[in-house]
Amino acid sequence: MASEQHNRLCAVGMRWLKKSGFPVVTTELTCFGSRERPDVMAFRSNCSAVIEVNVSKADFRADSKKPERLSGGLGVYRLYLCPDGLI
Repeated sequence: MASEQHNRLCAVGMRWLKKSGFPVVTTELTCFGSRERPDVMAFRSNCSAVIEVNVSKADFRADSKKPERLSGGLGVYRLYLCPDGLI
């Protein structure tokens, strides 16, 4: 279960993507055909973006070992959103 800080950062990411011109934004999207479950994912006519939210160093390190980080994955743009000073 996601922490309150994680949920708050997901909301920040959603607002930022909407302001950046992505009209369709969702959180915790289950993508069939992919084991990836993006924290925040957004779409516009010519591209997509994924924001991975990490709230601890252990979470950030574990995320870097996922196969999707080495060989592509969802999203044309891939971003991290973390608390100040985490990375």
